Amino acid sequence: MGRRKISLKSGVFYSLLYIIVATTIALALVWYINEKRNLKNRSTELFERYEKQQKEYLVEEVEKTITVIDAIRNTHKDVDEENIKQEVLSVLAAIRLRYEGYLFINQFDGRALLFDGKKVEGYKNVSDMVDPTGLRLFDIEKEAYLDVNGKFMEYLFKKIDSSEPEPKISFMKGYRGWEWIIGAGTYKNKPTQELLALQQGFNASFKKNLLWLTILSGLFVALCLWLLKYIEGKLHGQVISITNYLNKAATSESLIDTDKLSYKELHLIGDSLNKMIIEKRQLTKSFIERDQDIKSIFSAATNVGFVISDMKGKDSTIKEFSPGAENIFGYKKSEIIGKRIGILHHPGDDKNFMRFQKILLKRENGYQAEAKLVKKGGESFDVFFITHQLSRPDDEPAMLCVVLDISKRKKAENELRMLKNELEAKINERTKELVDKNEELLEKNRKLENFNDLFVGREFRIKELKNKINDLEKKLNNGA
Repeated sequence: MGRRKISLKSGVFYSLLYIIVATTIALALVWYINEKRNLKNRSTELFERYEKQQKEYLVEEVEKTITVIDAIRNTHKDVDEENIKQEVLSVLAAIRLRYEGYLFINQFDGRALLFDGKKVEGYKNVSDMVDPTGLRLFDIEKEAYLDVNGKFMEYLFKKIDSSEPEPKISFMKGYRGWEWIIGAGTYKNKPTQELLALQQGFNASFKKNLLWLTILSGLFVALCLWLLKYIEGKLHGQVISITNYLNKAATSESLIDTDKLSYKELHLIGDSLNKMIIEKRQLTKSFIERDQDIKSIFSAATNVGFVISDMKGKDSTIKEFSPGAENIFGYKKSEIIGKRIGILHHPGDDKNFMRFQKILLKRENGYQAEAKLVKKGGESFDVFFITHQLSRPDDEPAMLCVVLDISKRKKAENELRMLKNELEAKINERTKELVDKNEELLEKNRKLENFNDLFVGREFRIKELKNKINDLEKKLNNGA
C-alpha cells in the first residue's frame, strides 16, 4: 500500500506542533542531553575499564602459553621436535579462558594448528579468512608475529555454539622458534549489572521531567490551531500555482517559472525541482551512452564469452549471450536466450551448479576456476571462467560469467605431460644400464683384489721356505 496522504492543513498543523513543543521543552531537553551525556560517559568508563581488564588478561594468557611451551621444550630436549609440537598442542587444546575464550595457534604460512580451541587434524588454511565486515584476519596476525610486543585485534566471530557472529577481541604474538602465531581470544564482556543500575537511575529522573513536558505540550496545541488558520490562507494560493507547474514538468519536463512564486521557500523548492529535471535529462543521456558502450564491448570481444543468467538453481535461465559466447559454444543468441543454463553443462551437474550459486551469493569478489562445459553439438571442452554476482533494479540476483576456451592449452599441456613421462622412462632405462655396468666393474675389482692377496702371500711363503733351507744346510754342515 502507498503512504497515506495528508492535507496541507494537517501538514502545517503538525509542523507547527513539533516546532512549538520543541521550543517549550528546550530547557528540559538541555537537562536530558546533559544527563544522557553523563550516562554515556559513565557507561564508556565502565566499558573501557572492562576492556582494559580483558586486554590485560589476554596478554597474560599469551605470555603464560609461551612460558608453557618453553618449559615443555626444556624438559623434552631429547625428544623429536615435531613430537614436542604435538604434545604442546594437546596441552593447549585443553585450556579454556574466561569470557568463553580459548587459545588459537596458526603457522606463519597460514596453516591452522589450534582452531576454536581444538587441535586441528589434517590441513586447514586460514590465510584468506575474513570476518563478516571483510576484515582480513590473517594479515593482522602476521603483523602481530612481526611485532615483538604482539598486537590486539577486534573483529566479529561466531561462537562455537552459535551461528551469529559476535564482537571478539584477541591478543597475538609470534613464537619465532617454531614460526607460530599464538593468540588468545575472548568475546567482549559487557558490565551488564552496572549498566542496568545506571539506566534505572536515569529512567526515574526522566519520568518526573516527562510529566512536565506533557503538560506544557498540551497547552501549546491550542496555539498551533490558531496559527494554522492564519497560515493556511496565505499558502493555499501559492500551493495551487506550484502544483500546476509540477503537473506540466511531469508530462513535458518543462522548467518551473520561479519568478511567479511569492514565498522564498517555494522559490527554493522550484529551483530544486528545475535542477532535478535538468539532472534527469543528463542521466537519461548518460544511461543511453553507457548502454551503447556495454553493447559495443560485448560485440568486440569475439574470443571471450559473456553469459548473464538469473540465479534460481537448476531452473536458472540465460538472459544475455554475447557474440563471443556464440563463437565459443556454437549457439545463436536468438536460440538460447530463455533456455536453462544447464544446457551449457554436462548432465548431472545440477547439484554442483546449485551449490556453486549458493557460494557465489555469499561472496563479494566473485569466483574463478577451470571446468568442462558442452558446446551445441554435445562436444565437451575445457574453459576458464570468472563469475560475479550482478545487482539488478528488481533486486533479483543475477550472475555474469566470463568464459575463455582453453581446450588448446589443455591439449598442449597433456602432450607436454606425455613427453615428460617418455623422457623420465628413458632416463630410468639409462640409469639402470649405468647401475649394471657399475656392478660389473665392482665385481672385476673384487677379483683383482683377491689375486693381489694370493700373490703377496706366495712371496711371503717362498721367503720362509728359503730361510728353512738355509737352516737345514747349516745343521748338515755342523754335523759333518
